[in-house]
Amino acid sequence: MELPVLQYAGGDLASLRLNLTYFNYDGPRRVTSFDISANQNRMYVSFGVNLASFCGAVYLVLRHSPKDMGIYKYLLLNIIIWSFLMDTSLTLLWMPYVMMPAPAICTTGLLRGFGVYGGSSLCFVIFMFCFSGCNISCGIAQFFRFLAVRPHGQIKIFRNTRFLFGVAMIYVFTPIPVILAYFYSMEYDYDGLQFFLTENFPFTRSIVLKVPCGGFIIDGHHYKYLVFFGTGLLCMLICMTSSVALLTSLLKSLKRQLKTSVAMKGAKQQRQLYMALLFQTLLPTLCLGLPYSLLVVESLINNDVLGYLSHLFLAVGSLHSFFNVTVLIFMIKPYKMAVFSRIPMLRKAMDSTIEIPTVSQLALRQMSRSVSVFSTY
Repeated sequence: MELPVLQYAGGDLASLRLNLTYFNYDGPRRVTSFDISANQNRMYVSFGVNLASFCGAVYLVLRHSPKDMGIYKYLLLNIIIWSFLMDTSLTLLWMPYVMMPAPAICTTGLLRGFGVYGGSSLCFVIFMFCFSGCNISCGIAQFFRFLAVRPHGQIKIFRNTRFLFGVAMIYVFTPIPVILAYFYSMEYDYDGLQFFLTENFPFTRSIVLKVPCGGFIIDGHHYKYLVFFGTGLLCMLICMTSSVALLTSLLKSLKRQLKTSVAMKGAKQQRQLYMALLFQTLLPTLCLGLPYSLLVVESLINNDVLGYLSHLFLAVGSLHSFFNVTVLIFMIKPYKMAVFSRIPMLRKAMDSTIEIPTVSQLALRQMSRSVSVFSTY
């Protein structure tokens, strides 16, 4: 009995066929060496921008953080470092070229010389540790802010050796499930993987034989890839749920605290730090999750507009560290003033918006010196 076939008629240059056993796609044009070189050049530019942003962010946090920020500036520094490590692994070591709709990613970065299994696997492991470290660093900062706004915040726990050891273990073990699922699902028959890609996705033929490309065989006889995607999705949902719960609890505590505080300056600083942390938490998902999700959707519906948007977002998303320092500058006033004061045009605009405090505001500020609960960030 012949199996039913679902067929989609695309544009003049592309057609997509989906049935119960295989996924076949004849792309609009073949991937060439020029595409690989363009991807590498874009990644090099992104790495340069991220490196400059990283140096600027470290300088701002170390030199222009208010003294009463306390150890929180080191938590900000922790986020900055992990963000840059993630960007370095992505834009310098790995330089992934996504072969969607083919289920493969080619390694074009500095580690491509290690081959398919050595290079691609090493890139993925390094990236997963850095990506999870970036998210964990945001979670630790959220936990600190949560304790700081509690009536009897126990932020001294961040100086406890056992607590720091526990945090280190979280950094080490969090990415392990996804990494183990990756090695379990990886196709070790490279000849079989190449045959699957070149036969079902002809546009990859000129590349997969030259550049190390790792991926999955998706047909009626291979199901291990479901373990990888299922494990990754489960871990992502757990992390997102925990982060949303902590941020929501932090926001509620912050609102209650602001209602009873007369420290106007401290209240504004708390809001600034909360908003900056919120955007820092969202950045990894926006810079990586959104572009790759669009790639998957584009490959399924064969939409040219989504294809252009996904590649544009991939290029923009590789500037994660740049967006991170931008958030710090525009969300946290001391850093904003430090940057704007060095730019003549922005310094004039900033001077023109300075408000002269009224007598009542001066009285409140005088009271806040002794009553404020925000003396420590």
